[in-house]
Amino acid sequence: MSDTYASISAQLGVPKQNKKFVYTGIEKNGSGKKYRGSIDWLTQARIVIKCQQTEIGDRPLASGKNGGYKLYMNDTGLLCNQLKINFQNFEEFENMYLGVVTENYVACALANKIQSLNETLYYWRYINNYDNADAEVDF
Repeated sequence: MSDTYASISAQLGVPKQNKKFVYTGIEKNGSGKKYRGSIDWLTQARIVIKCQQTEIGDRPLASGKNGGYKLYMNDTGLLCNQLKINFQNFEEFENMYLGVVTENYVACALANKIQSLNETLYYWRYINNYDNADAEVDF
């Protein structure tokens, strides 16, 4: 479980084409079968925030779920700690991690509201393999 938790900051902090949580980000041959339980536990304990991927934006978002998701840490300060961001080196990391820290902060704020309404957090992602088009809207 600690490997799963530690991989969240690493996966958020590295720009990647995939832009979703991947089990191979935990370990080289990671699989859902091995890590799904720890992700479920961390989510239910509200230690992490699970944001479901949807492929549609004009109907109820749940109807476009495709199984992909992002994980955010439920404490932005802990995210900064894991990314080794502090007051002394903030300017150095500002360009690299400012978007990640901001996205995680917004996820925390929205998750508190969403959880009180018993709703799910979503992000929209469009991928067209024919013309290599790619678009994303967080939350």
